[in-house]
Amino acid sequence: MQPRSYVRQVAPLGQRVFNPPIASASGRFFTRRGFASRVAGLATRLFPLRVAAQATTPAFTLIELLVVIGIIALLAGVLAPGLAGAREAARTAACLANLRQLHLAIESYALENKALYAPGAPDFLANRTRWFGSRPASTGAFTPVGGPLSEYLGTISTESLRGPRVCPSFSPGPATTAEAFERASGGYGYNNTFVGVLRARRSHGVYPIITDKSGARSAMFLRPASTLAFADAAINTSRGTLIEYPFIEPPQSPMTSPTTSPMTSPLALPLTSPAQSSAQPSSGAYTPDPSMHFRHAGVSAPQAGGVALDGHAPNLALQASVPASIYGPITPAMRLGWPAASSPQRAAPWFDFAADVP
Repeated sequence: MQPRSYVRQVAPLGQRVFNPPIASASGRFFTRRGFASRVAGLATRLFPLRVAAQATTPAFTLIELLVVIGIIALLAGVLAPGLAGAREAARTAACLANLRQLHLAIESYALENKALYAPGAPDFLANRTRWFGSRPASTGAFTPVGGPLSEYLGTISTESLRGPRVCPSFSPGPATTAEAFERASGGYGYNNTFVGVLRARRSHGVYPIITDKSGARSAMFLRPASTLAFADAAINTSRGTLIEYPFIEPPQSPMTSPTTSPMTSPLALPLTSPAQSSAQPSSGAYTPDPSMHFRHAGVSAPQAGGVALDGHAPNLALQASVPASIYGPITPAMRLGWPAASSPQRAAPWFDFAADVP
């Protein structure tokens, strides 16, 4: 057996050179165990930091994993309400933008029609046209084409049933064929009682209709900043659901002389009033069914988006409602009613001409 031999390399001054073992004539190194230890020593000398890290890095324990999961769940719980509020704020902003577009539509119509606003339901007895669209017969659902404002709201498909402007916070309940007749207004209502018809000016808040084929003259509204043109709207059904409705009804009819302020009348009670369930019509006064829908800002402080005749778009808080309509009971969860009075002297605050306000 021949002795093992080495070839020594001579390194320049200041440098080290590794001299690996040379195989013997039989083709093997010294021993298998000795070779493994030499390789391990070489790795330690060449990569000391990596070897040390592999030797000292611990794995996650079950307790540490549960703590991390708990922290993530806690953060999600803290952020969730804020994210929900941000989503509702975005929907409210989109709704107000839609209402401003509707206001621009009626102003554009008035500019082209001798300062007369668009009619809300022209030739109402025929019952085939609304401000947003039309239908071929007096029964069935409206489509958002063929109405006085349709060309000002943009071209859309006749197959659409929700219209060109849709409130993102309103999802009408399932409607039967009979209940879906107004399903193209997008969840918005027009102040048809005062803005959408032409009325004669009378004293004590009584304004008989001259014609419904034309809207009111813009000059009739003495306080346009506190008179609504459009607002969020809906109406209740006999099944307790809400459907689209294209008009916002005032708290006081302009065809009757009010005997008391409509916001303190038995027909327009605050939502917290204990006498709400036994409300009866007062002498000489008539309150239409509420259709203004306060769908924004949550149940605790509901608000409705609106746009006034001067173009500004306020969020209005719910103040009063009635216990029932001709369609059925009105519950607080429906959030139907009227906003706080813009002026105590007005017969129909936020709706009328404000002609009786000093």
